Amino acid sequence: ASWELAWAGGREQLNRGDVLVIDEAGMISSQQMGRVLKIAEETQAKVVLVGDAMQLQPIQAGAAFRAISERIGFAELAGVRRQREQWAREASRLFARGKVEEGLDAYAQNGRIVEAETRAGVVERIVADWTDARRDLLQKFADGEDAPPLRGDELLVLAHTNEDVKRLNESLRKVMMEEGALTGAREFQTARGFREFAAGDRIIFLENARFLEPRAKRLGPQYVKNGMLGTVLATGDKRGGALLTIRIDNGRDVIISEDSYRNIDHGYAATIHKSQGSTVDRTFVLATGMMDQHLTYVAMTRHRERADLYAAREDFSPKPEWGRKPRVDHASGVAGELVETGQAKFRPQDEDSRESPYADVRADDGTVHRVWGVSLPNALAEGGVSTGDTVTLRKDGVETVKVRLPVIGETTGEKRFEEREVERNVWTAKQIETADARQKRIERESHRPDLFRHLVERLGRSGIKTTTLDFESEKGYRAHARDFARRRGIDTLAGIAAGMEGNAARRLTWIAQKHGQVANLWERASVALGFTIEGERQISYNEQRTEPLSAEVSSAGKYLIAPTIAFARSVDEDARRTQLASERWKEREAILRPLLEKIYRDPDHTLSVLNALASDATIEPRALADQLASAPERLGHLRGSDRIVDGRAARAERKAAKAALTELLPLARAHATEFRRQAERFGIREEQRRAHMSLSIPALSKPAMARLVEIEAVRER
Repeated sequence: ASWELAWAGGREQLNRGDVLVIDEAGMISSQQMGRVLKIAEETQAKVVLVGDAMQLQPIQAGAAFRAISERIGFAELAGVRRQREQWAREASRLFARGKVEEGLDAYAQNGRIVEAETRAGVVERIVADWTDARRDLLQKFADGEDAPPLRGDELLVLAHTNEDVKRLNESLRKVMMEEGALTGAREFQTARGFREFAAGDRIIFLENARFLEPRAKRLGPQYVKNGMLGTVLATGDKRGGALLTIRIDNGRDVIISEDSYRNIDHGYAATIHKSQGSTVDRTFVLATGMMDQHLTYVAMTRHRERADLYAAREDFSPKPEWGRKPRVDHASGVAGELVETGQAKFRPQDEDSRESPYADVRADDGTVHRVWGVSLPNALAEGGVSTGDTVTLRKDGVETVKVRLPVIGETTGEKRFEEREVERNVWTAKQIETADARQKRIERESHRPDLFRHLVERLGRSGIKTTTLDFESEKGYRAHARDFARRRGIDTLAGIAAGMEGNAARRLTWIAQKHGQVANLWERASVALGFTIEGERQISYNEQRTEPLSAEVSSAGKYLIAPTIAFARSVDEDARRTQLASERWKEREAILRPLLEKIYRDPDHTLSVLNALASDATIEPRALADQLASAPERLGHLRGSDRIVDGRAARAERKAAKAALTELLPLARAHATEFRRQAERFGIREEQRRAHMSLSIPALSKPAMARLVEIEAVRER
């Protein structure tokens, strides 16, 4: 924003050959990135984007940095240097890949996750631990150990909201005052109101600015950046006026007054957004329910020595809606530990009712759900499920059966039994985990706190910003784009012109359109009829007959379209094939093809092999690029030859192919990264498709079938 303001004022203009480096580019919105790149293009300057698309997302719409890196490739710093301990460095890599559960598990194993009942209790624990850590640092220096004097930038508390940050700052500053660490306190008018600052206070700058301080002319123009931290050295000048002298953590001194810069606050605690880019020795992270995987990634990677995560049960424990019991969707499935099976009366007070099989399933939150069904024992047996196993019970449709029901006569009042047709649930059981495996997993995860599962559920949520390019392969994308333009009047003039020009054409095509609709209706009726005829092969009719044919219609068929519950390939494989056949993926292939033609003799075969490797879940994108760098022949035969006998032209062609290979490696890695990023969406879509296919369409009734036969006969005539 400061650069754009300078350009608008005619200052610091870009020139041809200039290189503009944009740090933390992942936090820039699409509109702002577009404006900057347009100016760079017009001035023929070069732009270098530096950032991490998995860290904090832009405040405004869009994800320009991610979209650019996915399409043109990127160079990456793979090593982690900030954390001192190896396990912490590995955890940082896990957070960077979105594997929040594995990353938090590493901290749980090392006892770095602390939980309390309430948020107030968590804040008290953070203040106590921060105080102990500060005292330990002071004691080490006093004992003459190999420790530098306390600067103030060793410890930092992080929280998500400004409200929590203010609360923590007040508590931590109170500790500093009680221990006599603050001197020369005086009030200072800030942009957030009056604040008291003293020598020794930690301070944070909240706005980018360049300014001149009249009482410190020797420093000349000063500048600070949003999120910078520092320590107050003095609070007044020689005349006793309010003048803050601050040593920023990078070692530079800044002097400000109420007239030159006011956007400051206490800096013992800071928001996670302000901390991106900062590095301290130890952090104390207050986790709350509105955080996502990007905030978690940033918060848990600001430290060198140690980071502790604090969470309150009241913030993460599930809260059922007031006055309502949680509803269970039997069609989606009831998942949990199978704790009991047996037979009991569905209505115990009904003396005439028979006992029916049931199964009790304990969900992860401890709630026990009971499901009923005659087919439950067979479903459990077919699924190989025993008591104690983790199972998913799903209602897979209904079946019609005949049962004897007690009926009270209206006139006599006597009870008699009648045979009636009723619908009965059909259950399927899928074993998720055996009891032994469950017990071993519980023992293996015994180090995890009680709140761990809820922490992962909340802190692992993706808050990644999207661009319109993410939806270009969706069916309704163009329709939504047209609707967006229509509602804002963007296409009004174009619509008027197109309407006048195409009015005659629409009139001419109206009859053809209606004819197509009628033909489509006949086709749908024929398909429905054909399903039944082919399925039963018992229906015959005479085209010359006009009398009702209901007597000839067979009702023995159970389904018009039977449910599909068995598939030749796995969900992941079908999802993979669908993704590789999508329009979005074809466009990525079109970008790669010209480069593959420069490197390989058979680019079609090479592209097929590259797609197979990029879609292989067992191969990391970075590993794929490394493998291709060391063995490019894995994708096929390179162009040209290294042999002298093949001539100079062949050797030159091989040299050009190897030179072009350096361009392919980042694109191949981006190719695999994009597949992984979209794989979950295609997997969900495939699961939804199979869920829809598992639903059956009941057979038509006799009157409906007879009517279809008559319609078909009339159409044929």
